[in-house]
Amino acid sequence: MLLDTRNQSADNTEGFNPNVQNAIRTPKRTAWMWVMIIFLTIITIGIFWFSCISMRNWLNRKQEQINTSASNISVQLVQRKDTLVKLLDVTKSYMKYEKETLTGITELRSLKTSDIKPENISQLNSKLDKVASGINVTLENYPNLKANQAAMELMAAADANEREISAARRIYNQDVNEFNQKIFTFPSQFVAAGMSLHTLPLFEASAEQKKDVNLSINF
Repeated sequence: MLLDTRNQSADNTEGFNPNVQNAIRTPKRTAWMWVMIIFLTIITIGIFWFSCISMRNWLNRKQEQINTSASNISVQLVQRKDTLVKLLDVTKSYMKYEKETLTGITELRSLKTSDIKPENISQLNSKLDKVASGINVTLENYPNLKANQAAMELMAAADANEREISAARRIYNQDVNEFNQKIFTFPSQFVAAGMSLHTLPLFEASAEQKKDVNLSINF
């Protein structure tokens, strides 16, 4: 019985004859392939287009934030100018100011919020710092002004203006830094180029501020 099984297995092996396909065949593009390609293309274009629209909206919102930050600085600069003008008017009868200080105040008297743009806020603040420095130097030589309540209140207001400008400057520079970096990264760079955007200036500390200008009077 065992012999018969071995003989049957041998017969089956000898009878195995695989059919080898050697004919040349070429792949064909089927309809479902075209459908898949078109579908994926539409999806890819849709995602890219949606990203562009989202990025455009982000850039517009960021510009609005920067404009708001710049506007806040403008308001504070004008308030600081008004405070310094009042301070000079209150104290000029007590002291003799340098010509540069008086000239700076004269140039800034007509300054309005609408005159201040992001590109010139640093320059205007630098002028105010020079005026403030001139007033401060002169005030230190007149200790009798300690009895002048109006002068002291204006000095306190000037200090407050400086702190508020410093806080507004940090917010503005943070927004500008984020905006300037974003317009040079893909795909936002593609959108920014189409919108003809450009980098915005930072609000830099003036030379007077780097000297740690202090408007307080030491008696």
